[in-house]
Amino acid sequence: MRVESGTFTLTGVVVRNNRGVGVIANGASPTDVQGFVIAGCKFYGNDKGGVQLNSEAFALTGNVFNGNGPNQVVGASTGAVIANNVGCCDPKI
Repeated sequence: MRVESGTFTLTGVVVRNNRGVGVIANGASPTDVQGFVIAGCKFYGNDKGGVQLNSEAFALTGNVFNGNGPNQVVGASTGAVIANNVGCCDPKI
């Protein structure tokens, strides 16, 4: 799933077996995609990582990451809540 502008809510879903990244939230600037929520999801088997988030003011909470590629990136996370995830997501501020 790729989001380049706006906002979204992703809860309680399994994102799996993608040849690329499970979820990418990355507009032209970090403020293009903001105010979104990814909560209670499971990410596994994504070849290039579970998430790549270059956004602001979002919540990434209570997710499980297992068996994904090495490119999980959470950057530009001003105003973000990143908590209680298993297997991923130390913010890179």
